[in-house]
Amino acid sequence: MGYNFLVETARTGFLGVSSFRLTAYAAVLVLVGVVGWATGAGPTQTSSQVQTVANAGESGDSADALAALASSTSDSSVPGITPLGASILAQAVVAFDKATQQASSSAAGAAAVQSFGAEIKPPVNYRRYASSDIKTAPDTSENRVLAYRADLRTALEPLLDNKEYELDIFANYVNTKDTKYLDKLRGASANYKLAIANTEKVVAPADAASYQASILTAMSEFSAVIDALSDNATDPFASAALLHTYLDAQDNMIASFNSVGKYASQKTL
Repeated sequence: MGYNFLVETARTGFLGVSSFRLTAYAAVLVLVGVVGWATGAGPTQTSSQVQTVANAGESGDSADALAALASSTSDSSVPGITPLGASILAQAVVAFDKATQQASSSAAGAAAVQSFGAEIKPPVNYRRYASSDIKTAPDTSENRVLAYRADLRTALEPLLDNKEYELDIFANYVNTKDTKYLDKLRGASANYKLAIANTEKVVAPADAASYQASILTAMSEFSAVIDALSDNATDPFASAALLHTYLDAQDNMIASFNSVGKYASQKTL
């Protein structure tokens, strides 16, 4: 899509136009399907250990691939693997071993890893705002809400500079391994941080404090997820798992703007 989904939501939801419906990516990568990510053609050279992983994955033997991954990531010098990715892989190995032992079948172990990969959502650190963190004014009249809406729109203007969808940027990095796309992601996150700083200064009507807290929390979470994607972009396991976290953060963002949009609509009918 063109403009960042948050900007589109702000325009179409909070700003009182037609409702916005996000078309998200239908699926994200699962752990056992991203082995080739780290070893695909590109400017980044990978170690022979990681190449062994790729060879095992390409052969279709999930058990061999997982064993190779467990062996390779035990060496902290393996290029591209981040601490988050190593932690996720360790959990996948545990899931594989447990299921294999219980069912006496490597196929059961592979299925367990697939299930694990589809469900894991690494948490990120971000600030959670409460209503008490919001500056408020007792006036909750229609005119005050209209002014508040204008103030919020001004506060969010840095997000107008985010003209590309973050997952499109990330996909371009995966395809090219060109770090300029990681710089773009970090720039997008910086714009969220600036919007957060602006929104913290906005004085809300007393009955809008909870909505503004939700917006701030959602932007804080989303910025943190973008940072995590940038920091772990070289690691296929961390990145694949973080895409799940990204989609949740995206949903939280949309929900927060929908809520404040409904509030404004009810107050300005």
